[in-house]
Parts: sequence; structure tokens; C-alpha cells
Amino acid sequence: MKKFSLLLLILNLCIQLIAQTLTSPNGNLVMNFKLSPEKAPVYSLTYKGKEVIKESKMGFLINPSLNFHENFKVVETKTASSNTTWNPVWGQYSEIRDNHNELFVVLQQEKSGWRMNIRFRIFDDGLGFRYEFPVQKNLRHFTIKEELT
Repeated sequence: MKKFSLLLLILNLCIQLIAQTLTSPNGNLVMNFKLSPEKAPVYSLTYKGKEVIKESKMGFLINPSLNFHENFKVVETKTASSNTTWNPVWGQYSEIRDNHNELFVVLQQEKSGWRMNIRFRIFDDGLGFRYEFPVQKNLRHFTIKEELT
């Protein structure tokens, strides 16, 4: 029984180490990213400690027929920050501030070896993310059948 308890403790610590946290510049928004037990990418969002978005799975069903939403491993993560301004060509404001923190996650599907990147950006007033599909062997052209986020 002690060995089983120790194994569960080690497993829990490993899962916590894989989880990534991204905080808005003012600290009010906190996004958590991790892989679920099915190794699916999952994110959640809190505002001032209150849950705004519950744990939500991410991914796609694509053609050629493949479930591109589970059995991933995290290959790499990078963080970055930006606090710049830029001038739009037209619009209500003459100058726009771009103040955000970023988490870039590289995922690789264990069976196919295919990669999918997710880039999260968190601002003081919201969270955005995008999927990036790098050019790779045997996955140059595909059709998204369903988006599962």
C-alpha cells in the first residue's frame, strides 16, 4: 500500500510539473494549461481567483482521418512578454498598447509524430490563443473536419 501511495504522489507531482501557468500583466487573469489523463491539451481561466472558463479540451478531427486532440506530449514550451505601442492606419485610437504575456507550447502526437503548436496570449482584459500547424512530413495538406475546443 505504501508503494501505491508513493506512486500516486510521484504521478501527481509529474502532472503538476507539466502544467503551465500564464498570468496577465496586472495579475488578475490566470490561465492554466496541461495535458489531461488522455493526454489531451486542456486550458482553464480564472479572474481574481474566480473560475471564468472551466477546464476545456482543445484539438481537432482532421482528414486524413485522425483524432488530433489526444495522445500528445509536450515537446517544448517558451514564454515571452510584450509591452509596446503601435499606430493603426484608421480607427478610434491613434495609438494602441500591446501589453501581454505569452506561452508557446509545442505538442507532438505520440502515434503519428505530427506536431501542433498552441500560442496563448493573455492581456489585462482577456485571453487569446491560436493553433499553428508547422510544415511536416506526411501532413502538408489536410482538412479540418471538426474543431473540438
